[in-house]
Amino acid sequence: MSVMSLPVFAQTTPLPQGIREASTVTGQAREQLAAYINENYETMKSGTIAQQRSARDNLLSMFDAASVSTAFRQASTSMLAPHIEESLSASSRWSRFAGYRLAAKLATEDSARWFTRAMDPNNTDAEKSDRLMALGQVRVMFLESDIGGLAVSQATLSRLATTIGQSLTETDDPDIALLQTRALRALAQGSRVELKEAHGAAAQALATAIAARHAARGNRAPGTSARDIDALLVDLEAMEAVRSYLVMRNATEAMPTPVAKALGQLVGQTLAFVTRTYENTPANADASRRYLQRMAQRCMEVNSILIVDYNSSNPGRPVDATGIPNPAGIAAALAGRDMQRVRLGVIRTLEILRIMYGFSDGWAKIE
Repeated sequence: MSVMSLPVFAQTTPLPQGIREASTVTGQAREQLAAYINENYETMKSGTIAQQRSARDNLLSMFDAASVSTAFRQASTSMLAPHIEESLSASSRWSRFAGYRLAAKLATEDSARWFTRAMDPNNTDAEKSDRLMALGQVRVMFLESDIGGLAVSQATLSRLATTIGQSLTETDDPDIALLQTRALRALAQGSRVELKEAHGAAAQALATAIAARHAARGNRAPGTSARDIDALLVDLEAMEAVRSYLVMRNATEAMPTPVAKALGQLVGQTLAFVTRTYENTPANADASRRYLQRMAQRCMEVNSILIVDYNSSNPGRPVDATGIPNPAGIAAALAGRDMQRVRLGVIRTLEILRIMYGFSDGWAKIE
């Protein structure tokens, strides 16, 4: 009886010592890096399941050093690019997911291009599973861009954030919306000073999208369905994201006006949505009401920071915050069904936001 032999893959080329932190990748070190990548990729394609996973993890772990240099990211990208292209076009979902994971860890201009293509709503060839994989991994790319060597420009990250935000405005799929929100949150709450404009672009894109979604919702109150709960989770995640952005940014610098205005829109449209729907939530929709309470509380936290920023930038014409409810107060009023108190507080808040950012009369509907 003959026994079919399986190919044996031996890792013969180690990753050169110190290459991940090197300011340049040239000569023998570059040759060794190429061999390491190519050998692991071939195993990832053709080995046993265990060998494939081990090879994939070897490639991913190249970027787990405390400080990965820009040169290393760029050199790795030039070598991995054809392999990632092949993986992303493979019929195997496992291979495509591995491709997205590698693209995320590289965190380079090529990475952004791959993710932009995958998330394009006009790309009819992309399956929903691929959009979800790409959105989950673009979040990782945003996190990677905040550490180690920077190999993607602020302009590229800002464009990518805008693209995700525009898609979030239009999608009615709660799974995709949640991953879009979490991706934008990852960029918005970054701490890297060189990327502060990209952080603002992400906060602006997220705020603009969620505000538009609230404005389009009408008076239908959320109930107990999984779809309703998922939609509220997206809303709350967005409020948490913009609050994180405000906490992480340098408060001594004036916030860019388009960003501040978008955050103001988000606060107003969210408060208006809560006010016009809270009373009509079904009696058994306790979870929905808790989400609405927390959203209103987060709105007032963000609003208080916006007022401080506005008054600091406009010392000659500060706004008077008298009559604006505090965060705990509006949550308690909702929980106690004191809707008159809620409406008065929200009306006052909307008026202050209108004055600050020049919104038109009746810009957020509470009825």
